[in-house]
Amino acid sequence: MKKRAQLSIFVIIGIVILASFMLVVFLSSSVGKDKIQQQIASISKQKNALASINSNEQSCLKYAADSALTLAGKQGGFIFNFQGGLADSSKVSQNEKGVYWILRDALDNPPEYPRYPNFVGIPQISVLKKESTGLPSRYPAVKDELEKYSAYQFGQCMNLSQFEALGVEIQQLSNPSITVAFGESDTIFYLTYPIKITIGSSSQKKTTAQSYSSGVRFLSIYTIAKNLAYDDLNPNFMFTPKIVNQQRYNPLKADVAITVSPGPDYDIITLTDAKKKIGQDYYHLVFLRQNRNPILRRIQDITVNILDNINITADVTDPDEDKVAISVNKTKEQFYGGELRHTIGSMDSHSGDFSRFLNFKAEAKDIGYYTYNITATDEGNLKDWQEIRGFVKCEYKANVKMEGAQWKDSDSGRTFSYNPLCCEKDYGLKFNNGTRVTLSDGSTCTCNENGGCEGMMPPTYTCTEKAGQTCEAGTTCPADKEPGTGTCESGETCCKQLEREPREPPCVGPGCA
Repeated sequence: MKKRAQLSIFVIIGIVILASFMLVVFLSSSVGKDKIQQQIASISKQKNALASINSNEQSCLKYAADSALTLAGKQGGFIFNFQGGLADSSKVSQNEKGVYWILRDALDNPPEYPRYPNFVGIPQISVLKKESTGLPSRYPAVKDELEKYSAYQFGQCMNLSQFEALGVEIQQLSNPSITVAFGESDTIFYLTYPIKITIGSSSQKKTTAQSYSSGVRFLSIYTIAKNLAYDDLNPNFMFTPKIVNQQRYNPLKADVAITVSPGPDYDIITLTDAKKKIGQDYYHLVFLRQNRNPILRRIQDITVNILDNINITADVTDPDEDKVAISVNKTKEQFYGGELRHTIGSMDSHSGDFSRFLNFKAEAKDIGYYTYNITATDEGNLKDWQEIRGFVKCEYKANVKMEGAQWKDSDSGRTFSYNPLCCEKDYGLKFNNGTRVTLSDGSTCTCNENGGCEGMMPPTYTCTEKAGQTCEAGTTCPADKEPGTGTCESGETCCKQLEREPREPPCVGPGCA
């Protein structure tokens, strides 16, 4: 009986020990399960956070890249420091429409213009990427601008605090970095973004390496625009849509159109890519060119004879293809005890041409020395001008007779509307006003200031053909006989002029009433 009681106690103790062991095992199993579940939950949360972060990064990278390309396109590749770029806005000429790629040269002043015949204006164009020469660039490279601005926009777009609501803490370890790669048909943005993710007591460092293919042909479009801008620095290059959209200048003409919006102060040039949209708009690159002075080609001094045509060819080139008005003013240089400049007035004006042939005829009253001021004015009131000397001359002839209402040179047979005997012999720039001249038939007249001849007198007669000779003794010199008749008395000079009654025909030639 006693042995049975002892056995029962041991059985009970064993059961208690077994139960305790099982309880311990159960409790241990339950705690492990909770830890596993917690770990699973933590891993799941981390995966969700990473997926959300990746999605947010990709979205912000696209936004940043598109924003950078759009702004660079609107501003000719420039992105200014106050916008988040690199270009110093105080050193780049611009307005609300864009950035000037071609500027008027302040040192290129008419009429000594242009300084360089085949180069008019100052380029303000960035290089696409840094050159390997090591020489400093005047402006930041476009590649650097895109990288700086897109990284700035990416940082603004990423809102790391939004993940705190998910129980995830994200810490930016350093600033995001973006590298831009240009291809013929694409522009790709590569992102490097180091962060630290903390969920509860668990942390993980992660460096994002994502890329975004924009589909923008920036390299190709920018190269076309830059080449055209440099071509346009040559004043003989015609920057018109018909020309610049030819295959040789625009190899993407199938889907990239080049347009010119002219203005009096500047023109807007736009390249639009119909194959690519950012948002609702087709991608475009814009640059401006400042209006430059028209170019009046050098005109030589002129020398013409009275009644000849005065021909002045005003050959004008406008670097910006503006319409040009051409005018000519003449100033006569008169000499009365000194030089007196007397402005005669406008002789001719014309607009709408790049070349104008001016043709007008000099009259006898126009004889003299002139300056002709030829001025070319474009639609923005920019000018180029030149003063040339003009000599309007008469011709002196010694053997002249009157024939009808004109004068004839007996030697050449040419006829004149003015009396060539009245022309100043040395320079031919004026008529000898008030001088009495003798024609080939012995008639005389007095010159006026316009080459006409007044107070015509018939030929005079002498008593002998040997006028001025002393007659022999025993001869007579009858006063009423023709020359060569009669005899002269001793001591008389048979050179006495026998004047008949003068005839008064009308004044002949210019300036006659």
